Amino acid sequence: MTADQMTRWVLRVAAAIAMAVPLVSLAKTGGAGITMTAVVVMVALPLTIAALCLAALWLAPSARLAIAVTGMAAVSGVYLAEIYVASGFDKRQVAPYLRDLRQQSVPDAVAAMFPTDFLKRDGNNVVHAIVDAGGRPVQPLSGIPDRITVQCIEDGRDVLGWVREKHDRYGFNNPDSVWQQSRADIVFVGDSFTHSECVPRERGLVAATRNRFPLTVNLSASGNGPLSELGALTEYGVALRPKIAVWVFYENDVVDLGLEMSSPLLRGYLTPGYTQNLVGRRDEIRGLLEAFHERQFSEALAKWDEGGLHRFTTLAADLALLRHLRRRIDLPLTHEADQEKQPSFDDLATVLGAASERVAGWGGKLIFVYLPSYDGLIRRHRASLEIQTRVLDVARRLGLTAIDVSDVFARQPSPSILWQCERCHYTGAGFAIAGAEILRAIDAILTPS
Repeated sequence: MTADQMTRWVLRVAAAIAMAVPLVSLAKTGGAGITMTAVVVMVALPLTIAALCLAALWLAPSARLAIAVTGMAAVSGVYLAEIYVASGFDKRQVAPYLRDLRQQSVPDAVAAMFPTDFLKRDGNNVVHAIVDAGGRPVQPLSGIPDRITVQCIEDGRDVLGWVREKHDRYGFNNPDSVWQQSRADIVFVGDSFTHSECVPRERGLVAATRNRFPLTVNLSASGNGPLSELGALTEYGVALRPKIAVWVFYENDVVDLGLEMSSPLLRGYLTPGYTQNLVGRRDEIRGLLEAFHERQFSEALAKWDEGGLHRFTTLAADLALLRHLRRRIDLPLTHEADQEKQPSFDDLATVLGAASERVAGWGGKLIFVYLPSYDGLIRRHRASLEIQTRVLDVARRLGLTAIDVSDVFARQPSPSILWQCERCHYTGAGFAIAGAEILRAIDAILTPS
């Protein structure tokens, strides 16, 4: 084969690969919610490259060779960058990682559990708890107590690997020593951002406050929405009677509330005096959670072990679409559709009003904290900005001290790097900035000038 024939062959193969990229992209996304950036980067650009490769077949041999060499160097550089970024990421899902961890060093480790995993919607659009004790449904609000818990691994800017922590006696992300006192100075409720998902506890949102006030208790859990957070205050916070309860809100909480309001069990927390007595049923709840976890773990592990071909095709597609490189530079294929965000601000006002009354009942003060989302602060999506405005308005109309962390994030030189990636949690730096802002507000209340 002559050099020119080889060049022609390379150009044809390159054109074929370039034309395949848009097909793989559409197959991965289904075309739903695809961003304009993705249309340019993953569709228009590959098709243009394919057209140039095919057009080069008609040029002089020297021009063909120059185009082929230049193109191969450019494409190779991009894919080498993708391989480099991807090489630092553990490709295992939580089930195979947990199996390895149990076999190697921590035999009783468990995976993080989302309390929303215990909820299921029926045909009448009513949400039921799928865990029951003696025929009575129960809705846990935390993870498994006293166990090393594998939280997650996040493919982002902080190279942290799999994050795992030992949860406290009630399944929350605290050192168990916080329960050795009958009171607490500060209590936090929130979702995964407050729970400190994907970062070590000492780098999470609550860390700055706990360093200043050791009797700080985090009652947050990944996936919790406002009704579950009201439940956590009711079940655990009332006994601690903290001086300050910090209610941390992230944008998706308004969507979570829609699911929770369809649950008769969770709606019960709007009634004064209602409780599931989760503190008194700790051992019972632990047994239910452990049994549920092992069933879920076995099913997930079986799917992983049987899905070898699927894993290979997924990895190949991720490589072709530069998944890790795009996440590092914030070029997502799809965006969250605005129509998916259907909040009920009246319901939120009802829940926050109940929380404020409950905290005031033991002589405490409720602080409301709004954490910025990437869609709102960086991408300036209309729906996200509307949620931010209306949620803060609800908090202020209720007379709550409302802290908008968006303001301090926006003052940073490069706010976008405060997220691990466009759809990830905050980096350690992001949590530190948000945590310091919350601590300033707490200090202002507890130590007025």
